[in-house]
Amino acid sequence: MIKDKDLWEEFEREYQAKEDMSYEEKLKLYDQMWRWAVKMGAIPPEDPLEGIEKDIELARLFKRLAERYERERKERKDS
Repeated sequence: MIKDKDLWEEFEREYQAKEDMSYEEKLKLYDQMWRWAVKMGAIPPEDPLEGIEKDIELARLFKRLAERYERERKERKDS
């Protein structure tokens, strides 16, 4: 979780301003970030299915909302 939003946004601005990396450099950076996250224990999770119930619940909610939005849109269009 990002605790210092201003610092993160500054980092993003600076990074994007000097974004002229080759594909190989980007892969190297990704690899380094992955290794760091593994070392910090952030990934992979001990239980890959941890929290899956919540994810499924949210997916179902989004699907219902999308269906409701589509029905209401059609009703407005037909009126």
